[in-house]
Amino acid sequence: MTLQAGISPIILLAIVSILVVPHGIYLSSPEGVGYDTEGVRWFFTASSAKVRSIATASVAVPFWIWAVYKVVSAGAHDLGAVSFALVIASCVFVGRSDSPTSKIPAISLLISNGLVSLNYVYPYFLYDLPLTFQIYLAVGVIYWALVGVWNWKAQAQEVQEENSYTDISGDMA
Repeated sequence: MTLQAGISPIILLAIVSILVVPHGIYLSSPEGVGYDTEGVRWFFTASSAKVRSIATASVAVPFWIWAVYKVVSAGAHDLGAVSFALVIASCVFVGRSDSPTSKIPAISLLISNGLVSLNYVYPYFLYDLPLTFQIYLAVGVIYWALVGVWNWKAQAQEVQEENSYTDISGDMA
């Protein structure tokens, strides 16, 4: 049985997205935050930029593998091989950044997520696509745009927290 175009990647996106939430909570949630609604709320609203970058990369990797496979095996022109690689590289950049106030890693992740969203938009203008694949593309545009904003908010939150700590003179910033 073959699924209609776009259904398999929607299923993959749902499964991987659901799996990264408990993984993100497990990685670094504060003491007492479990896998209940409080833990899920923490993951989506208060988790660090590093936790969010790991979650983002975890979702991007299977789609990057899929795109690379299509390019290598069928010679397809799938820009996902490049755009998802940029997301993964940006996630590594965020994860390895020592400065929570540096905007460069967050900007690179925001831009790479935006490129993935654009990658989901362009087929609308080039091809006559089945409805199920159009739905998949719409879901992809929205999903990766929201992931970009979610990651950006983590960085902004860390900058705000860093600025509220005491400065060198001992005064509150």
